[in-house]
Amino acid sequence: MEFPAQYILFLILSPVVTIVSLGVILGLARRYPSRPTRLLTYLALTIAGWLVFNSLELAASSPEASVFWAKVSYTFITLTPVAWLAFALQYTGNVRWLQRDRFFIFFLVPVVVTLSAYTNELHQLLWREYIFTPVSIFLAFSVEHGPFFWLHIVHSYVLVFTGAFLIVRQALRTFAVYWRQASYLIVGALVPVVTNIFYLINPIPAIKKDYTPISFAISALVLTIGVVRDRLFDVRPVARDLLVDSMGDLMLALDRQGRIIDLNPAAEAALQIEARQIVGKTAATALATHNVLAQYIAAAGEVEDEINLEFDGRQHYFDLQISQLLNRRGQERGQLVVLRDITARKEAEAELQHYAAQLEARNRELDAYAHTVAHDLKNPVTAVVGYAEYLQEISSDAKAHAVADRIIQSGHKMQSIINELLFLSVVRTKDVAVEPLKMETIVAEAAQRLENDIAMLEAEIHYPSRWPAAYGHAPWVEEVWVNYLSNALKYGGRPPKIELGAEMLQAASNTVRYWVRDNGSGVAPDRRNRLFTLFERLDEAASDGHGLGLSIVHRIVTKLGGEVGIESPEGEGSLFWFTLPAEGHHS
Repeated sequence: MEFPAQYILFLILSPVVTIVSLGVILGLARRYPSRPTRLLTYLALTIAGWLVFNSLELAASSPEASVFWAKVSYTFITLTPVAWLAFALQYTGNVRWLQRDRFFIFFLVPVVVTLSAYTNELHQLLWREYIFTPVSIFLAFSVEHGPFFWLHIVHSYVLVFTGAFLIVRQALRTFAVYWRQASYLIVGALVPVVTNIFYLINPIPAIKKDYTPISFAISALVLTIGVVRDRLFDVRPVARDLLVDSMGDLMLALDRQGRIIDLNPAAEAALQIEARQIVGKTAATALATHNVLAQYIAAAGEVEDEINLEFDGRQHYFDLQISQLLNRRGQERGQLVVLRDITARKEAEAELQHYAAQLEARNRELDAYAHTVAHDLKNPVTAVVGYAEYLQEISSDAKAHAVADRIIQSGHKMQSIINELLFLSVVRTKDVAVEPLKMETIVAEAAQRLENDIAMLEAEIHYPSRWPAAYGHAPWVEEVWVNYLSNALKYGGRPPKIELGAEMLQAASNTVRYWVRDNGSGVAPDRRNRLFTLFERLDEAASDGHGLGLSIVHRIVTKLGGEVGIESPEGEGSLFWFTLPAEGHHS
């Protein structure tokens, strides 16, 4: 005996579920337009067609009308598994199967079965015999199935189970932090499968009505709720595959009990562990061979550090970051561990440090050599100058006087070079105490050392009314002024017009800038960056420069914590500047 209530309930639920699911899903498609929501809409439409025409079949007043609506409903019955599979393939990232040249094969059986339904009277391949049983006010329609029906059943079950398997597998592989999203996927995938299995097994013989289309509608509605409430299509399990699995960084996820729930292929390969062997185990157990990492994880806190792990027979260095995994309510669901391999960078840094140490050692050797050579040359040059001066005193020959004068001039120039070489080597190696500078006095002493050149060239020098206070080492700063003033006298206009100045830079920099401006022809742009290197002269054609002065300036100022530079528009003279820490701001 059949229960009429099962048919009444179907007729009540069918329009309600159809209207609700269609309304919600169509609204979803407008609000969240995307390929997955569009395929979910197609699924909802096939289910709605199945429900509508199945209801008309049940409510038909004659056997002929019931058969007609049954035939029409097969268009949607056969397409629903195809739409379900299309959604599952898209959602799980298997989009290559959605290409037309591949996916069209899934339509072959629906087309054949639907055509056989409309032409069944000619061949009885779908239904061999119709049986109509009055149940209260309803005309229950049952049939003896033919071979095409079983073809449809096999095809539909393969598609439905494949789609369900893909979705459930992806849901189970996602992080525990997304458990709510995973639950929507599992429920949405299993509801129609379980319902249809119940119908085929028929454990209650009195219940004959197939509620599979309603279960499909409920499934689509559950997935829609997942989209609206938890943005199911924004953070999909497939995103985990595309992003996490393709990461070059090592990634592990742990639950609140410290058990590993996920890791990516990079972590498996580097740590030489397999996911299937360690998922579900605690970090202490799973990472026993990497005790340092296990200890960081066991500390259970936010971590940013560098660690080294040994595998592949050598040490590897990693940037380690451990952060909390939070759910939508901000509650902790576990830990996310990310390790970025920085071995190449650390090795490059070590190599660079090695080269820097070698370079520093060579520089010390060169300074020592220059100091030794300059020191050893100083006494012989002094003796040569002394003999030349003695020769001038004892000789009355004019030619001898001229030769002696040239020897003396060359000797003084050699003494200048020697002194500068000695000074250059001392600046690099010697540490001096800095103190407040009396810049006006220092500049006056520098000018006094050059008074003969100033007088001879009839140079005009302008000084500022006040000098901002700075810190430095007075003898060294005097050498800076001497070199800058000497260059301005040599390469400035004729007669030289020289302006000295100073200014406090922006308060944030806490530095004072001093400068010397000349009225020369300026310096070509391609030579400005090289001026402060060894043996670079302002004027290549000049014979009285040896290219040490500005390199001494650079070394002195750098040692005192300042900078040097030049501003030189061609044809408008040059402004050479240097900076020093302002008084009260030295380190």
